[in-house]
Amino acid sequence: MKRTTQQLLLGCASLMLTATLYADNTQPKKKELFNAYPGAYTAKILSVKGTNEIELLAYVWTGYPKNLVASLQGIAVPEINEKSPVCEKKIAEKGLAFTEEFLAKSKKVELHDIYMKDTSTRDGITTISTEEGSLATALINKGLARSSSVDKKTPWCS
Repeated sequence: MKRTTQQLLLGCASLMLTATLYADNTQPKKKELFNAYPGAYTAKILSVKGTNEIELLAYVWTGYPKNLVASLQGIAVPEINEKSPVCEKKIAEKGLAFTEEFLAKSKKVELHDIYMKDTSTRDGITTISTEEGSLATALINKGLARSSSVDKKTPWCS
């Protein structure tokens, strides 16, 4: 099997083996994602599509911003659908408002380790931080998200 240099380099990159979730709360398959952009990168927020779905420009190379739709690494957020309890929908709405406010008031947004299927896609999983700290940690502390290691069947409302 013939491989390009890029494929070999990507194959050697560290694979994402931690438990994280896509924006729709599905679990990626083991070895499905790799750390496409290791390290820290500044970013510009374009829009907040959901509590755990943020469209942004990541400045991964000088003069080359990459348009991404990022999910937050290591968290799960309530889903909104017709079967969702009212209290779960309220948590989701508060989470969206909190995410919008948290990012809107920031002067600097930074991404840490962007995991992707490949570098040609727009979807990624990352840690988003501002001068206020990690967005994922802030959401968890406010009760608007939880660790992705919590069983998905655990109810959001008591």
